[in-house]
Amino acid sequence: MPVLKLDDTKEAQVELGLGPLHTVYDDKGYAYTSMFLDSAVARWTLGGPYADKHPEEPWTLVQKLPVHYNIGHIAAAEGDTASPDGSTW
Repeated sequence: MPVLKLDDTKEAQVELGLGPLHTVYDDKGYAYTSMFLDSAVARWTLGGPYADKHPEEPWTLVQKLPVHYNIGHIAAAEGDTASPDGSTW
């Protein structure tokens, strides 16, 4: 297995905050990252092949929602798949 340099494989870097832990995705072009040290959830737009959802501001922090506990892993319906389920019921 070849070892690849981070700079050769990185498409973008979004400054979210302290202690990023886990990221899930929705079907609207957003990613949600739990921030363990900041006790928050960061919502940011995707770029690259997903930029058609938000072409004006790809790879941008949209919102940071504080939580009142040390957050761990987060989950979204089918968030780890190629076609996440963004519908609510």
